[in-house]
Amino acid sequence: MNAGAYGRETVDVLARFRFLTPEGDLVEKAPEPGEFRYRWSFLEGGRMALGLVVRLAEGDPAAIRARVEECRARRGTSQPLQQAQRRVRVQEPARGRARAGSSTRPGSRASGWATRR
Repeated sequence: MNAGAYGRETVDVLARFRFLTPEGDLVEKAPEPGEFRYRWSFLEGGRMALGLVVRLAEGDPAAIRARVEECRARRGTSQPLQQAQRRVRVQEPARGRARAGSSTRPGSRASGWATRR
């Protein structure tokens, strides 16, 4: 997935994100300047991203559809759309450290995140 294209990046709409530290602490926060830039984020060195909340803006549905189609057409001229792009990077946490889905430090409990589809 190319999360930064056509003049926008994911961080432009990122409201909050959640991650696990190498020590097993669950952290939820708003992004700060310098934490994300093109093809880099501070979520390295053993930190594991768990989720995010984005800010969406209302707009004219017809204009949004037209913009999506424009981007798809541009992408189709530079990247083969028929071939599935399967580049996934999975980093296994070191042994003895908390894993996604496991309990975190005593007393630190994840607040319930609702998802909309």
